[in-house]
Amino acid sequence: MKISVSRIKQHDVDHFEEVYKFYMPVLHRFAQQYTYDAETAKDLVHDAFLWVWNNADKIRENGNLAALLFR
Repeated sequence: MKISVSRIKQHDVDHFEEVYKFYMPVLHRFAQQYTYDAETAKDLVHDAFLWVWNNADKIRENGNLAALLFR
């Protein structure tokens, strides 16, 4: 999937939803490896996406959004 940081910065809801649907399962499995709890992992992933949405202006245009989400 090609992530457009500029579209995220413009609060393009459709693009953000595509990114969410693509990365949510992968991030959930990743978080669950550390939390051992599905609900906690889900909350952490939602928090990460919420941070991206609320702080889109802080993300560099050439930044790696996937790496940011995994961090």
